[in-house]
Amino acid sequence: MSDHSSSATVSSMTLNGMRSSEDQVWQRVLQRFTPRVSAWLARGGVAQGDIADQVQEVWRSVLASLKLFDRSDEKHSFGGWLHTITNRRANDYIQRKKQDHLLLKLLIDEASRQSDKIEDLTENTISNRSIKLHKACHQVKSVVNETTWQAFEMYVIEDKPVDEVMIALDIAEHTVYTAKSRVLRRLRALMAE
Repeated sequence: MSDHSSSATVSSMTLNGMRSSEDQVWQRVLQRFTPRVSAWLARGGVAQGDIADQVQEVWRSVLASLKLFDRSDEKHSFGGWLHTITNRRANDYIQRKKQDHLLLKLLIDEASRQSDKIEDLTENTISNRSIKLHKACHQVKSVVNETTWQAFEMYVIEDKPVDEVMIALDIAEHTVYTAKSRVLRRLRALMAE
């Protein structure tokens, strides 16, 4: 039996108390489910040092969408719903980490081309470039084919060996390098604008 099955239900009274923002009810629910949420996040790939923050994100999402939770169908348990929300937050976390990793690589690359000192990049500059890079990534991803983006993401962002990317995507070695080159060229052009 999975750990988000019927044993993870809450009573209608508890659910109503949560919806009414009753502190005592919320404290009981948090005490009961937070360890479970933490374990799900850890299994979802969230780093140990980030779990507490991500638990907060899960509970914010629960609070924001609690009125949408419908338990009229007996297949829908609170625990199952909470598990789904937790998985979404873990996936969001993983995607942000990938984007942060890409940003760091590109900023280091840019800094090494422009200056010998990475300290020249101020926090404000990194923040502005992060926003710009995030938009540029979405723009490039929408215009290149899916295999090109996947090859770039696996090879550049995830640091997977070229042979692993070739096998996973069933593509030739030069295709991996071409994907990296095309995506980086487009990203650099957008970042320069």
